[in-house]
Amino acid sequence: MVILFILRAVGLEEIERHIEVLESLIADGAEELQEELEKYYTLIRLREEEGELEFVEEIELAYDESLYSRLFSKAIVNILRVISNEQVNSISELARILKRDTANVYRDLKWLEDLGIVTLKRSGRRLVIKTNVLEYGLRFY
Repeated sequence: MVILFILRAVGLEEIERHIEVLESLIADGAEELQEELEKYYTLIRLREEEGELEFVEEIELAYDESLYSRLFSKAIVNILRVISNEQVNSISELARILKRDTANVYRDLKWLEDLGIVTLKRSGRRLVIKTNVLEYGLRFY
């Protein structure tokens, strides 16, 4: 069996969204999720006591080459390298740095956003790119 793992940073907004979803599911009878909810409550308390706190989440997915092999392509690795190491102010700037078409870079970023690896936030007329990924790879069992 091959597993794709993604270690990513999760901010306060996302933790609060997780809490809302879990509370709703528990209210609908999914009591087995209570322990997970308590972990998120603990994170919020720690943040209030200790100040800024970053939560690291590990996602494991059954590796399907047709869906995820693109994560290991030169284009995707280069996008992640650049946005991890440089201040990039727009998708068009990132495309210039990578010497790629803006539309193709945007499509790759949207795909990465769907996986939770990057965040695209609107700031005026442009999208600000932030990477959430700390590490990703394959595990063989």
